Amino acid sequence: MSYLVILWGALYFAFIIYLIMGWRTTLDTWYQRDELGQVTDTTGAELPTVTVVIPVRNEAQNLPMLLADLWIQSYPANLVRIVVVDDASTDGTPDLVRRLALTQDGRLQLITQPELVEPLQFVPRANDNTDNSPINLALMPSAKKRAIMAAISTTTADIILTTDGDCRVPTSWIMTMVKTMRNQGAIAVSGPVTLTGTSRFAQLQSMEFGSLVVTGGATLGHGWATMCNGANLGYYRHAFVKVRGYEGVEHQPSGDDEFLWHRLGAQYPGQLAFAPTSSALVRTAAATTWHQFVQQRTRWASKWDQYDGLAYSLLAAGLGLWYFGTLVLIGLALVGTISWAQLAIFLSNKLLADCLLLLPTYQQLGIRWRTSAFMIVGLGYPFYAAYFAFRTLLGRGFEWKGRTY
Repeated sequence: MSYLVILWGALYFAFIIYLIMGWRTTLDTWYQRDELGQVTDTTGAELPTVTVVIPVRNEAQNLPMLLADLWIQSYPANLVRIVVVDDASTDGTPDLVRRLALTQDGRLQLITQPELVEPLQFVPRANDNTDNSPINLALMPSAKKRAIMAAISTTTADIILTTDGDCRVPTSWIMTMVKTMRNQGAIAVSGPVTLTGTSRFAQLQSMEFGSLVVTGGATLGHGWATMCNGANLGYYRHAFVKVRGYEGVEHQPSGDDEFLWHRLGAQYPGQLAFAPTSSALVRTAAATTWHQFVQQRTRWASKWDQYDGLAYSLLAAGLGLWYFGTLVLIGLALVGTISWAQLAIFLSNKLLADCLLLLPTYQQLGIRWRTSAFMIVGLGYPFYAAYFAFRTLLGRGFEWKGRTY
């Protein structure tokens, strides 16, 4: 039994070393390519045009701060267009956007969901060489996917960037995302996201969520498209059209990020990038109540059986098996089959491995490190993972943006 405990700990340590190697590859690639072909022309010559797509529902309180961030971007303003797609807000969000649009000389556009009744016809571009047959948005149940596809259909911009209405972005955000794509010859880019808040609950969420961001960047270093976040995502418009957007997964209410990420990875292997820098870090508030947190994580977990990417499936299955085995070891300690000392050494090994990966990467990304929160999350994660796995297997629904799914 002692050998089993050692083996189980060694497997996890080896996995973390694998992630560290992947992160190092991602980081080295970014810094090496950042020295080449840097975007320095502030006149806009030869720079790609960008459309920032923001799907919203009841974000009148948060949206002005995000838009203010976007007005002061270091990227040439004449090359940036912002499209807000409102999903039946009841708090005055559409009126707010209309008022702000009057001050932006055509840079800000509002689309409302009731307008999305006609089949979606992508505006063609030269050399797209893609299937441009209509997609009926009325048959797409996911409001968020419908919103993003409708916004993209209205623009001929070179690059699409997406974020959420409750986010904040740095002034270097657009420039960094565009540079990462251009310098690495990438068709799409994912950027880091962090959760903010001063409460202990928010700190725990921030430490846990950061590990997902790092894992997505690290696996990409090995050529695996696994995790990303729609709050900080970019891709060439022609690539989105090429893979037909979300067609085929439109029944899923969320997943506007990872479904597309996996699809782009399959269509364009080796052409996805991650921006491992604080200059691309997007911030959004953590859940304030346990109920909100459970609904959010249940929504994320609900997509597990819909992914067709082998990399993500293997990652999820491997981690799920390891956490289940960890719970078994804890049970064996409770009944006396293994000693508490053995269990303590095993869990200490896990925390050490996690720290080796996360401490330097959080510093690189600008995510605040909190040791006590790290230890609580690290020790409690097997129980956390099991809880949401069972919720998903039991088919529990979730609430999102005032709707029940």
